[in-house]
Amino acid sequence: MLRSQAASTALGCVLLQYQFALAARLVDKSLNVRQAVTGTFTGVIPGPSEPSSQPITPLPVRVFAEPPPSLDVFPNNSLFTYWRPTAHFIAPNSWQNDPMNMWVQKGADGALQWHVGYQYHHAHVQWGNISQAAAVSSDFLTWKDVGSHQLNPTNIGPTAQYDRLGVFDGTHIPAADGHLGFPSMIYTSVSELPTAWNVPYINGTESQSLVWTEDNGTTWKRFDGNPVIPHPPSDINVTGFRDPFVFRSARFDALFPNTTSSSSVRTPLYLTISSGDRPTVGPRLLLYRQSTIGDLSQWTYLGPIYAPAGNTSFAPWGGNVGFNFEVANVVTLNEQGDASVAPLRAKGARAVADTTTMDFVIAGAQGSRVDHGGNWPLWFGGNIATNGTGAAMNVTFSGVGDWGTAYACLSFLDDSSTFAPRRLMYCWIYEGDNGTNEGLKARGWNGALGTPRELFLKITRNVTSAAEKLTEKGSWTTRTESDGTTSVLTLGQVRAREVKAALRNRSAKKWVENAPTALGNATASNGTFVPFKTQPASCRYEIATSIKFANNATTGSAGIYVLATGNPASPANASLLEYTTITYSLDSETLTVSRGASSLVKNLTQVDDAGKLRLWDVKDEKEPLSLVVNVDGSFVEVYANSQIVISSRAYPWLNASVNAGFFVPPGSSSDGVSFGRTQVWEGLYNAWPQRSPDTSVPLVWDGPNVPWAGQYISYLRKVVGSPLA
Repeated sequence: MLRSQAASTALGCVLLQYQFALAARLVDKSLNVRQAVTGTFTGVIPGPSEPSSQPITPLPVRVFAEPPPSLDVFPNNSLFTYWRPTAHFIAPNSWQNDPMNMWVQKGADGALQWHVGYQYHHAHVQWGNISQAAAVSSDFLTWKDVGSHQLNPTNIGPTAQYDRLGVFDGTHIPAADGHLGFPSMIYTSVSELPTAWNVPYINGTESQSLVWTEDNGTTWKRFDGNPVIPHPPSDINVTGFRDPFVFRSARFDALFPNTTSSSSVRTPLYLTISSGDRPTVGPRLLLYRQSTIGDLSQWTYLGPIYAPAGNTSFAPWGGNVGFNFEVANVVTLNEQGDASVAPLRAKGARAVADTTTMDFVIAGAQGSRVDHGGNWPLWFGGNIATNGTGAAMNVTFSGVGDWGTAYACLSFLDDSSTFAPRRLMYCWIYEGDNGTNEGLKARGWNGALGTPRELFLKITRNVTSAAEKLTEKGSWTTRTESDGTTSVLTLGQVRAREVKAALRNRSAKKWVENAPTALGNATASNGTFVPFKTQPASCRYEIATSIKFANNATTGSAGIYVLATGNPASPANASLLEYTTITYSLDSETLTVSRGASSLVKNLTQVDDAGKLRLWDVKDEKEPLSLVVNVDGSFVEVYANSQIVISSRAYPWLNASVNAGFFVPPGSSSDGVSFGRTQVWEGLYNAWPQRSPDTSVPLVWDGPNVPWAGQYISYLRKVVGSPLA
């Protein structure tokens, strides 16, 4: 695309305004051919189709003062920077999904290096031909793309026969346990497609393969004996067989005596593979153990570690397990963080029972959610015990890892610093869930990773809530302490401490908002809005506040609003009004990100994201709601009480839609509700200082019948009937 002479730039969310004369000639990046705006183009399409033509919609004048009829009238990459985050981990361009192959290590000089891989489809904005791309960091804050080609950081592509249709998720193996003493990864190698829980599974579709790196993750070498786990177990009619999670576990070492080595110090690695039993029996998490310590090519199957019935929920607080697991993690946590291998570090021997820890399975669940593509990011808490030949997860409480547009959450161990061992986790944040693909080509990118989280066992002590509240089946369990008091335990989630500090300490501006003395009752049709005294000037800021309800209250709602056009209570033009609200309802014990008015572009996602959260009585006082809202371009991430996360998306069209304030939803009462100290930080740090603002690339169209070029052989075999390959 050739931008016109009238293109202009500005700060904040006012980015790259365009005007296009209808007589102008543009380069359509999808086919790399010139086209007249009012004419048609003809291009040779890669794949099994003939050259074709397609009409071109005349382009309107690009202004940000009124909504467009559709984002699809804008040329490829013309909106590249408009909703793009700056403080998040994001590919330089194109499609990005699951995190993979993550680790931190100390160099010879003692300096840390962080490595984060992710699934990537270069020069496309939709899934396909999945490869690994990666970036590195020395501080876990600012990142540099791996390799010399900044615009395409792919470093493991589908080039072997066993992975010719995709390099799917994999996890890191440290050099001490790696192949030939180098950092290694076991990943899912894909040779057939499609693969989905609700279509017939083609034998040989997925296997697990080994690679290693001799240059700290810049390039990778394939093991000659791949795949190392060539097929699923024969006793399961699998829905999928992917996403290997390799880990050490003191818990498992205690369950399975070490018979693979004479050493009492080295213990085997374990590996899980996400799967399910077809057609609707239920998801399965399959457990493997290293057959011989030091050999990554041989694995012994121990059976499913978690096998819930399909399409069931542990509790209303926990989501539905669906029919297939993806990107599953097995971790042991305590109140300080990761406890998976702490006894090994302390004693240099197999672990003994540790009653201060709890086991967790974290997994994506497919096929049961009403919206969000049918996928839930869930977690299951309890304890793992032997069941004869293998092990089984006894679930006593369960919850949702993220109630918004997040999925494929993958964790890794950080035991490199002076902190207690940490379990860090990234989740993939996708571009809404309405399935319209509105404006994807105009944006030129699709997806990113959310803010990294630290996981821990959260313990709320001295809980005095009613017995029926405590014993309800939910996302918590209870424990009676030695002094007779009651504690509530659940999965804790907070942002990685480095990132939290940088978002605030490196901000360009910060201030404190005085809490409103009275919000009143929301009688207006869209609620009560109390603007902040000082307003953000951009769409990149963070708000931290707390909301206190009366001790005996059972009703009441309050929250904040962001990305608003002026004051929503008295808009200059009611037809040009955008805002997003974050509200907690004590009545329903629900935290909601309401997006019904978030964008004037009506084809974009407008559904609400809502999560369950109970405020406990602690020493007979209701605990406050501690709320953090991070706004970064189109990202709206909400953290509440170090426990629940809602990663949402909002796409305001108007340049003026940046304002924020306090909010009471319509029909609600704020009696007995008060806000605590409210802080705002604006001007988030740049996580990619070595990139230029626009790292877009020409987009490629693979043809109308082939979803992506890497599937061409599979297409010929299955659809056309060609004997090729």
